[in-house]
Amino acid sequence: MKIIISDENEIWTPDHPALEPFADHVLVFCMNGIKASEKYQCIITEYHPMGLGMSCGLHTAKYRSLKAASNMLINRIDYHEDIVFLTDNNPDGLYPFLAARSMNYWKYLHLVTMMPWGFESLHRQKAHRAFLENLSSLSSLLVLNNVMSDIKMRRGSTLPDLIQEAKVRCGELLPMILYQIQERNWEKAFFDFHTMQYTPLEEGYELANTAPLHTPADFKIDDIVLDPYSEGTMGLIEFDESGLDDEYPEGSYSDLNRVESLVPRVDGKRVCEYLRGLRIKLAEANGIPFESPQCPSVGPCAGTCDKCDEELAWLMSELDRIEPDQRIYPKEILKDWRVS
Repeated sequence: MKIIISDENEIWTPDHPALEPFADHVLVFCMNGIKASEKYQCIITEYHPMGLGMSCGLHTAKYRSLKAASNMLINRIDYHEDIVFLTDNNPDGLYPFLAARSMNYWKYLHLVTMMPWGFESLHRQKAHRAFLENLSSLSSLLVLNNVMSDIKMRRGSTLPDLIQEAKVRCGELLPMILYQIQERNWEKAFFDFHTMQYTPLEEGYELANTAPLHTPADFKIDDIVLDPYSEGTMGLIEFDESGLDDEYPEGSYSDLNRVESLVPRVDGKRVCEYLRGLRIKLAEANGIPFESPQCPSVGPCAGTCDKCDEELAWLMSELDRIEPDQRIYPKEILKDWRVS
């Protein structure tokens, strides 16, 4: 048996203590170009983060780098070996599974996953669902939503507190999960939390139709304290996605106009504020009600991002409602800025 995790996971991380008893079986995909653990075997990709990394899907540089390195799996994992992918609410954490599935080489693939939290942004929820549309190659599926719904947090708890509690709950299940997979007597099965057993899939049913795959992990966020860092890293900013299609091709969440790789700039925050100011001036000049809250991100800034692009797209759609000869373009646009 081989247990595969990635350094993009938020629950099944390389430092998770529940993995230590199975150290000889653990393989870590290091998706950021740096060895993530000294305890386990690692496959290190050539990808190096260059920006905010907000795009998801098979088109991204991060996935392409992982796919290029995934051929090493054939040398490390036997065709008949069980491969258990431990993933969670981060869509990027599914990349090793997507790469292995596309290679169509191994017979026994097992996925343990969790849908994004209900308070996470829609783009992460849609990306996660899109990645799991095709599960025909799987031997078993376990969705951890039921574990999340049982978590109770004290008032004033932080998001890291919630993640830590989720790690503890999931870790308690791991030995039972691995034992049942190893001792299985079924070809395809899903995990039933009522019986706490893998249940054979009935003829005519598909693993992709398992109910938890269509709903976010159920947890009430009311008492959790969120900070800007948490919102920036977990995608808790709710974007206006009314202009995006509801259906996405398998393994790809992104319309082609979204930013794929954003390179941070020394003056990135200044660029962001300047462009935001231009949008506000353009809206005011044309009498368009427009709200543009301050960006909560505290990480590296490229000067623009998906949120900026979506604000601009909405503003331009409103401007299109105005007759061309009545539109007003402030003369100071790009007058006082020098791009270095």
